[in-house]
Amino acid sequence: MSIQNKLICSFVLILAAFLPVKAQSLRDYIRSRAESADSLLIKAIIPSLSIVRQQYRLEKNGEYYGKNNCPFYGESYSLCVKVSGASILQNQVATPWEFDVDYQRVNQSGKYNPVLFWGFQRSLSDTIYKAVEWDLEKQISPDGLLYESEDKIRDFGLTIDETAGYKSGYLVWAYSSTNVQDSAMVVTLKSSTFKVEAPFAEGDIQMTPSDSEKVIGGIFVVPSFESGGRIIIKLVGVAAKSADGKCLLHLLTSQSNEEKKGGNDNGSKKKEGKMRNKAKESSSDEPTLVG
Repeated sequence: MSIQNKLICSFVLILAAFLPVKAQSLRDYIRSRAESADSLLIKAIIPSLSIVRQQYRLEKNGEYYGKNNCPFYGESYSLCVKVSGASILQNQVATPWEFDVDYQRVNQSGKYNPVLFWGFQRSLSDTIYKAVEWDLEKQISPDGLLYESEDKIRDFGLTIDETAGYKSGYLVWAYSSTNVQDSAMVVTLKSSTFKVEAPFAEGDIQMTPSDSEKVIGGIFVVPSFESGGRIIIKLVGVAAKSADGKCLLHLLTSQSNEEKKGGNDNGSKKKEGKMRNKAKESSSDEPTLVG
């Protein structure tokens, strides 16, 4: 059992010991508190969630361009989900320029080539970003909505539920504190009950969360109550925004429990160049040559 699951079980057992004799069952108690910001569900999944800040810049004829005298032209912020042996990333990490209106405006003629620059990551309980590199070769959704980057940490993270069928659990959305997302934004989690008949093949469900402009990602989880008071939070789906602004929940279910094979190679561009100190900002959205 991972350290995360041991902590969850210990916390639940202590709580159960202090519940009144006539209280609801543990399952009903967790369900009744699921939409609270300090619920057991939220506390259990927070360690497996983080924010990814992905920068990119423009290239033309071997020269690189940023914006506002910065070494990068734009950046995106999205939710990362840690599972056993991997991290699930959104398309905003692989192609952040597709979500940037400034890029769409200045590159209508296609004269610039967007390339990934620096990527950073921080936990939801921290404010410090750390530089990180991702392997973006493996798509886990046919439409390029989600990617899976392998890592060496296999005893930490949410357990993926790949079995098809009826699922009754919770949708958890991650919201930024403001419409304009930046490195100082505060992220809050909001949950609600959700039920679905998960197909035998992976599929997408269009969602309509409130304040969708502030959403940076979401997950669909189902608590599994096992003998001995053990509870496992299983990941059934991951939500992300498509390039046209739709919020899609991608279900990870399949016909069997066999490990999924590698996904498509999208030929994603690799990070190029070295990071330079951020210079004084200007108000222009036009690309500026990086020295």
